[in-house]
Amino acid sequence: MWQADPSIWGSHAPVLFPAIGSFKNYTCTINGNTYAMPKHGFIRHNEDLFLKDRTDTALH
Repeated sequence: MWQADPSIWGSHAPVLFPAIGSFKNYTCTINGNTYAMPKHGFIRHNEDLFLKDRTDTALH
């Protein structure tokens, strides 16, 4: 389990189930129950990240 060390990553993600990413209409259905699944992620809320270099095939 991630220790949420801010010297490595300025955020944390203790639970990544059932998905990492976006769902159509921001909902998912599991066993007949529909759940809201809004956009989430470490990039949107992490002000410690910046683009150092860019090539045709990679971002650093």
